[in-house]
Amino acid sequence: MTPLTRLAGRLRNLLHGANMPPSPDATVEATYQGHSVVESHYSASGRFRAIITHHPGGYFGVHREQWDISGWEAGGTPGVGAGWGWCNHRRYH
Repeated sequence: MTPLTRLAGRLRNLLHGANMPPSPDATVEATYQGHSVVESHYSASGRFRAIITHHPGGYFGVHREQWDISGWEAGGTPGVGAGWGWCNHRRYH
């Protein structure tokens, strides 16, 4: 296989979606040290989720996460460099 043939194959795969970024993974459970997860809610697109936690001190927290593909590269291995990233947190008594 010549370098030109390999390049053509990579371009064809890229154009046809063989190396598309991974979709959000709803099977990955959120964990927050010292907090128990009460429930999780996902946006309609699945790209955002809200995690409700309960702290031993008695307050509840709402953590917003976004499916982050910034570390993913088109030529890389599917699923590598993608994951849930923390956006913000609110605390409620």
